[in-house]
Amino acid sequence: MARVKDSQIYQLRIDIASIRPPLWRRIAVRGNTTLNRLHEIIQVLFDWSGYHLHEFEVGAVEFTDDPESQREFGMRSEKRVSLDDLSLAAGMAFTYLYDFGDGWYHRIKVEKVLPPDSTGVYPVCLTGKRAGPLEDCGGPWGHAEIVKLLKQVAEGQIKMPAWDEGPPDEEDEEVDYEIRERLEWVGADYDPEAFDLEAINAALKRFQR
Repeated sequence: MARVKDSQIYQLRIDIASIRPPLWRRIAVRGNTTLNRLHEIIQVLFDWSGYHLHEFEVGAVEFTDDPESQREFGMRSEKRVSLDDLSLAAGMAFTYLYDFGDGWYHRIKVEKVLPPDSTGVYPVCLTGKRAGPLEDCGGPWGHAEIVKLLKQVAEGQIKMPAWDEGPPDEEDEEVDYEIRERLEWVGADYDPEAFDLEAINAALKRFQR
């Protein structure tokens, strides 16, 4: 059996589909990484919680960690398949879908297949753009709506409600309750343009070897 550090290295670019401007991450992982572990890594990359169903599709083959989907739809277990098992080459791409309701489709492109690196520590995030979308925000459409509202806040067109502001006067016709509720849910701390490489790699340490 090959040692862990004898595995070749895959450089992957992961883009969330249907988001403009592009929201993506570039990572390097060892070839012995299973699809189930790649799922866990992607969750860290986009600051998600992993409590929704997901699947990978490589070629015409679907993989999941959900036993019911494996039984009913003939999908393969992602826990038993590594990147090396998929015979991936530079230029190839496959998909990852997270949360069937919100429909977060990811395109995962193999940018490079590199020789084994016995001294490196993987997985590692190399670069990326923008903060991961908020979980349960309504998919790409909901994310786009949040970005638009936050831009309007930044430009002074609408106001971000303060946490201690209390409910608005029901007779105030200028209050858009739907927008106010949306902004309260988003919170003042979310910046869709933020990308913290150091924080992501700190969170990835639990997978590194």
